[in-house]
Amino acid sequence: MHRRKIQLIAGSTYSVSLPKRWVFSQKLEKGKEVLIDEQRDGSLRLFVGQEPQVTPEEITLDIETHRESIDQVLFAIYYVGIRTIHIKHRERIPAEIKQRIRETLRHMSGTEISYEDERSLTITSLLDLSKSDLPQVLFRISLVINLSFTALLEGTDLSEIKTNEREVDRLFHLAMKLISLALLEPSMLASSKIGRNHDAPSYVLIAKKLENVHDLIEDLAETRLPFQKAKKTVLFLQEEFRRTIKHLLRGLGPGFVKADQGLFGRQLVSLRKGKEHALAEGLEEVFNLLVDIQEEIVNLSFYRELREKGIV
Repeated sequence: MHRRKIQLIAGSTYSVSLPKRWVFSQKLEKGKEVLIDEQRDGSLRLFVGQEPQVTPEEITLDIETHRESIDQVLFAIYYVGIRTIHIKHRERIPAEIKQRIRETLRHMSGTEISYEDERSLTITSLLDLSKSDLPQVLFRISLVINLSFTALLEGTDLSEIKTNEREVDRLFHLAMKLISLALLEPSMLASSKIGRNHDAPSYVLIAKKLENVHDLIEDLAETRLPFQKAKKTVLFLQEEFRRTIKHLLRGLGPGFVKADQGLFGRQLVSLRKGKEHALAEGLEEVFNLLVDIQEEIVNLSFYRELREKGIV
């Protein structure tokens, strides 16, 4: 990052100097133009070349064209930051389509139907993305995962875990939106605390693996297996998820160590000796996803170290 003082020229023009190394790398010289683009959060983006495409503020969809894929189309629009979606049909919008739209909106944080009649409806996004924090979103997903682990141990009614599943889905789509917009609008890299473009793939994988973990928990809950017999193993997993995401939340400092696979393996052996093979296999799948997440945390920590050393 470069720091510059604002200069006042001839009493009316404010200017800042450009880093010499960047000017040379872009093959710029006196008289050449650069483009300055004001971002949604008030920051400025400086670039060379053609003016970038600007994400439109609104879009209109025809139900007849997107009838079969309306839910995925809505997610795609949500990810790229379009704030207003008009959905229209030459006839009355079928009730089942409206139901699918409402179900999709449950997973799209900060959106609501702001207008509706028989042939059209308007969806508006009210989310203030400048205040959204990706590590915090991932931390919230981990909290819900731990709540569901506790529900498994306590034999809570399955409806609680299904409610948690909807919350995880909502947070997952919010995470995808933040990552997508950070790649489209560089100012979002800082405000969402993603860091750099090369960090984005790791964050995508972490978010997806966390979602997969809760899917597995929901599947395990439906088996009605005796989770009390695996209490030690479940508590171990809870603590590892807590430790892993807290490291991300604290800024990815050095010294992160992955879970003890030997210790976990011995716990699985104990479960299998007790003939709890299905339970052991399910928890092993969860552990494998945990390790995948931890490997991405190690990658992010290393990228941060490289940045601090000025290598990348």
